[in-house]
Amino acid sequence: MYSAGLHYGEEVELPLPVGALFFRGCRVNCAFCSDAKDVFSSGPCYSPESVGELINALQLAGARAIDLVNPDSCAKWVGQALSKAKIPIPVIWNTHGYRINKSVAGLWTDIYLIDIKFSDQLGSVLSHVNDYLTQCLHTIEWALERVGEPNEPPWHAGVMLRYLVMPGVVDDAATVFKAVAAISPTIPVHIMDQYIVPDRPVYLPERQILREEYDAVWRIAQDAGLTRLFGDGHHLIA
Repeated sequence: MYSAGLHYGEEVELPLPVGALFFRGCRVNCAFCSDAKDVFSSGPCYSPESVGELINALQLAGARAIDLVNPDSCAKWVGQALSKAKIPIPVIWNTHGYRINKSVAGLWTDIYLIDIKFSDQLGSVLSHVNDYLTQCLHTIEWALERVGEPNEPPWHAGVMLRYLVMPGVVDDAATVFKAVAAISPTIPVHIMDQYIVPDRPVYLPERQILREEYDAVWRIAQDAGLTRLFGDGHHLIA
């Protein structure tokens, strides 16, 4: 874990603020990751007991949900920490969606925030895994069987997906959204505009996303049959 605190930056449909805990390590290692320096760096070790105490402290500080950000690489210890905390509020499994630890996530989680980044083909280039979308779809189906889709906000249970619009690869969204819609056209999808240009060369164009790219992805999602779309586009360039 490299950071923890009250966080207001998640989807407004969630109970805010969340008590967010950010964990190190990742099975996907996306080339454009904006948190790579933290996620893949070394740092102090925290015992499950201390993390459990931190979770309790976040609740006392006003957290209305516990948000476990990137917990899969540390799932065993995260589960031990959760078992030592008293958590009457929702627990969020905030995940890349790729080969998640279902034994732990399935035991503790009320809300699944699942990234759905790209097709298998683009994932092999940007994340160096050849079955990214295939595995994420399995995760989505599994999570829906457990908690279903959320009702009216603020959401205290259910599955929500996140799709990050990236420059120069708009057409890839069609593969992703058609596959998601085949599972459920009513699953909520947040179309995100928070792409940050990395400080190292990647496969993508070295620029921020364009307004027309964001709008095109939104139309692709609608054309695929998805009916619960979220997003605002505040971070876009003109």
